[in-house]
Amino acid sequence: MLQVCRRGGRVALLTALGIALVPAVALAQVDTGAAPGDTTARQEIHGQVDLMLVHLNDALFALSGGDVRIARSQFKQFFDKWDDVEDELQVRYPEQHDALDLEIERAEIALLHRMPEDTDMARMALRNLRTGVLEIVHDLEAHTD
Repeated sequence: MLQVCRRGGRVALLTALGIALVPAVALAQVDTGAAPGDTTARQEIHGQVDLMLVHLNDALFALSGGDVRIARSQFKQFFDKWDDVEDELQVRYPEQHDALDLEIERAEIALLHRMPEDTDMARMALRNLRTGVLEIVHDLEAHTD
């Protein structure tokens, strides 16, 4: 008995026992309806956006523990990733981009340009950023097989 498992746009044939019947190089490409370049671009963006989310979560966690130095560092790392994919996100998600850009500015002011730092404003901006980034992640996951 054969089972078909779909992973990452490829089909692998497995026996009922889970033993591969064909080598990995012989796996057939499945048509996902998207152009190959678009799928690759989405996967690359997805990877970058996932890293952005990690940095946002770490920044929020640091703020919860009162460690503004770590929160600032994580926000800067988030921003570096944002800078890498901003143009692509602006094209694919123009409305979300504008909202995210506003929250980035708020977080930047709160964490980098105020002494002492405005942790309440930073926390609010980082939460809003996380919500917006999660919306993009969910969309990317829905369109990436």
